[in-house]
Amino acid sequence: MDQAPLDASASRDVFGIDGAAARCPGVAEPAEPSADLLDRALAGWERFLSTLKGATDG
Repeated sequence: MDQAPLDASASRDVFGIDGAAARCPGVAEPAEPSADLLDRALAGWERFLSTLKGATDG
């Protein structure tokens, strides 16, 4: 089933807001993950994958 493409102006038309004006004061913008966080996530993922090695379906 194909999804209809999203139209960014739809929220503006329906709710009368746009992205820049909708931001709340005092709420920080999401930041990019740090290299340290990405390294730790990768290490954890590799540890998880290593637990699957040798596992069989039978």
